[in-house]
Amino acid sequence: MNIMNDDEEYSWYDLKQKITNIVKNISPSNIQETTKALFVEDLVLGKSAFCRAILETSIDSPDSIPSLASLVASINARIPDIGFVLIKHIVMELRSAFRPRDIDVLQILSQLLGCLVNFRVVYDVLAVQFLLALLKKNDDEDHIEVAVTFMLECGYTLFKFTPSLLEFVFERLIEIYHSGDTHKSSRQLIESMFIIRRDCFSGFEVQRPELEDQFTHEIPLDYVSDHESLVDVLKVNLENGNICAEKSLKSVLHCEWEVAKSNHLCGWLEDESSMEESVGSCDIGDDDEVCSHSC
Repeated sequence: MNIMNDDEEYSWYDLKQKITNIVKNISPSNIQETTKALFVEDLVLGKSAFCRAILETSIDSPDSIPSLASLVASINARIPDIGFVLIKHIVMELRSAFRPRDIDVLQILSQLLGCLVNFRVVYDVLAVQFLLALLKKNDDEDHIEVAVTFMLECGYTLFKFTPSLLEFVFERLIEIYHSGDTHKSSRQLIESMFIIRRDCFSGFEVQRPELEDQFTHEIPLDYVSDHESLVDVLKVNLENGNICAEKSLKSVLHCEWEVAKSNHLCGWLEDESSMEESVGSCDIGDDDEVCSHSC
């Protein structure tokens, strides 16, 4: 293993700090300027820093998530590999948030994913798989609430582009609603979702960034990557907002530098084989079943 010298270490740390600071200063009014500022930096070398900055800023400032998603859509249109790596991070973090039932993180990540679905950075199948995973248990009040919030975020997009897949979710909601162990609050949330769907998600339409082209990624919820591990060194403490390092700065910088340098020299990640256009492991049926509900 090559040990990076001090110049390489500080150069990488400087790039990482620049990208992080640019991302953290985003607002609805400066998305274009932020995009231009990022393209001045070496985003290919610093893509892991960019992805981490997006996730950290989402948790530190949830109100900025729509702006962050718009930024990601703009970057992804030019460098799809960065969008792919970010979606991969989000999928892994979502699965991690399920295990300890970290509802706050789950809510924030689901909002970010919903915006990226709206902006066509990732295909709708991932959204439907995520919804069905949330709705697995009839009496899981917290997860039902997250699912409804997520549908409010990207339900219009699902309704417009993949209504047959969305119908599977509503069929599951009906099962939960009529279950004897469903909480009253969950029933009320489900009732509200059926009213919103009846009105064709009126009031929840999506305004997408004006982009000449967009690359949409196909990544399932059970995706496991053999490429480019996450270098999982940070945990977000939601109580005090601090980012706690689990490894020393030296080892973090070295590991990230080696990953970034390798990708920079070797080019883009290997092309992924095309994924099935069904929801696969979620067992929610065939994609060609057409939803009977229409506006």
